Amino acid sequence: MPRLTSDVQAFEAHATDADLDDLRARLAAARLPEAETVCGAEPGPRRWEQGFRSPTSSRS
Repeated sequence: MPRLTSDVQAFEAHATDADLDDLRARLAAARLPEAETVCGAEPGPRRWEQGFRSPTSSRS
């Protein structure tokens, strides 16, 4: 298993102009979801606790 480090390592990505054009076209055609419209949503990771709670979860 590789040893984890906190060092940032550079990398290079290579793509042809045709590949990039194809990617741009796919992104332009993608149907992305609208922005969240929940009123008063709590910011941060706890926001997900506001909705559905599974029957196996417990709250103290």
